[in-house]
Amino acid sequence: MLACCVLGLWWCPLLWADDLQTDTLKIASEEWRGYTNEDGSGLYWDIIRSALAGSALRPEFLTMPWKRAEMLVLNGDVDAIAGVYDEPDRFTIPRWHLMLEDPVALLAAPSVQLTVLLTLEQLAGRRISWIRGYDYHRTLLQGITVELLEVSQRVQAVRLVASERADFMIDYEAFIRQAANEQSIDLDAGYQIHILAPGKKLYLTFQKSEQGRRWAQQFDAGMEKLVQSGEIDRIYRKWAISHSNFGADEFQ
Repeated sequence: MLACCVLGLWWCPLLWADDLQTDTLKIASEEWRGYTNEDGSGLYWDIIRSALAGSALRPEFLTMPWKRAEMLVLNGDVDAIAGVYDEPDRFTIPRWHLMLEDPVALLAAPSVQLTVLLTLEQLAGRRISWIRGYDYHRTLLQGITVELLEVSQRVQAVRLVASERADFMIDYEAFIRQAANEQSIDLDAGYQIHILAPGKKLYLTFQKSEQGRRWAQQFDAGMEKLVQSGEIDRIYRKWAISHSNFGADEFQ
């Protein structure tokens, strides 16, 4: 009997450790300041960390160029990517999104003359720059032939427009202005910014596999709790972002 008790006590710590075992979930994204900061802070990282807090998944955030992040998830080398559109043919999409993105904008060089009522057809044959991997030619500009100038950093795209080696740059207006400010480029000096399309929902998407579906279910369970408790609203307010960017209807 004593031996059994001793054996039981001997194994208790091991059983307890097993109960607390967690799995690392590798999540990649480009660095978007205030959203996916390289130091692990930011709106998206806070939402994901909070949503997974009650699960056996421990998120590990990886910062890298967008194209590389996409390829690593598609190849199964990384588990998930943050900030993706609803693309169920490529990724496992959870029910809950991270954010409703800002409208997609177009920066035009001073030498380019555009009508106030901009149409996408006006961009045909033009030199357009955007971040490598954003693939606007597959979505927003599908069916319109343009001369594509992909770059790895936004400041490169802004410089291409400023030097008139590109006619346009496509990105979110806030990021365009941020990049221009970093290059001391005055956008009020003849540049034009036009809204091309309304924002879409952005997701934390997972590998397209059975494991990816399980991860998505765990994420959704955590997100449900964040929304019901109002914690999602507090996370948005922490980063000085209106919860309307999440979708006000989702809080009802």
